[in-house]
Amino acid sequence: MMKQKTIIKTLASITAVMAMLPMLGGCGQTQNATPTQKATTTEENKAISASEAFSEKGIWYFGSGSSNIGKDTVIDAMFVSDGKGNLTIYQVPDEHSELFKISDLRGKKDDEIIEFAGKNAQKKLDEYSAKLKEQLPKVIGSLQSYLSDADAAPDKTAEAWIPDFDDPEIPDWDALLYYVLQDEYGDYLPGTINTGGIRTYQDLAEYCNKQIESYNKEIEKLENNSKYTPEKVKYEFIVKSNDSGNVTQDETLRLKDYATEDYPNGWEIPLGAVALPEPEVYDMHFVGFINGDESSFLIRNIAEETPLLMLDQPDTKAKNVIVDPEEK
Repeated sequence: MMKQKTIIKTLASITAVMAMLPMLGGCGQTQNATPTQKATTTEENKAISASEAFSEKGIWYFGSGSSNIGKDTVIDAMFVSDGKGNLTIYQVPDEHSELFKISDLRGKKDDEIIEFAGKNAQKKLDEYSAKLKEQLPKVIGSLQSYLSDADAAPDKTAEAWIPDFDDPEIPDWDALLYYVLQDEYGDYLPGTINTGGIRTYQDLAEYCNKQIESYNKEIEKLENNSKYTPEKVKYEFIVKSNDSGNVTQDETLRLKDYATEDYPNGWEIPLGAVALPEPEVYDMHFVGFINGDESSFLIRNIAEETPLLMLDQPDTKAKNVIVDPEEK
């Protein structure tokens, strides 16, 4: 997991600020809250916290790999809030595939976007499943072949099983299996390739047999679960305060019970800095959170009257916000 820096730049341009002036209606300019700064607001144009914003019905868009917002910006996942503490997650299972682009939102209402995301996710799932169904039998065959060959000549060194395996620095079973699985099939394999500790034929046999069993189960799962179903989860926010204990240093959205390889206790998305509405993308304006360190964003399409956002502060009364949890 990447370490979070304590200083995060606020990505708001002068142009965006000027664009907000008509919204403020002459009531004084609202300041956005950075991770080390509280928002100051007028009564007429109150900024709302992340937890308040997510408690409203609406759609949030997550993207990684870039913190820029434009028509070609890729959306990796979509979160639909029901206003009752639940988020329905639309995400393609293949991490190498996008859900859609911001340009695909043009002219669509929320219900149309939800329908589009579901259909697109199904299409991507079908493509991903087809890749796995094609590749996994090949992988299983390769693993079985290595087992058979190694059983016939258990004293052979690992590099002997691949003619062009010419790295003299790591001539062992670990390198062999990682080379084969990662280099030939890495884009298509489910789960994490972890060949650490393979040094003997016994290690190789144990690892290969486990992988064969795992991949056979994956094939069976693909056959029985061909319909895409978005997942509904609970969520919470984690606030870490600065040294004073009075101001938020950073805030993270945690999707409970939505485990990933990097986040077994629930997917965690660092919010980063609050961003003012970006310049228009077609006829859409987006506001949300930009994380420059992670090159990611979490945004929603807004109407002109939508309040500005701020990070939850340590004195929050929100029940789904955890402040300064103890490190375990």
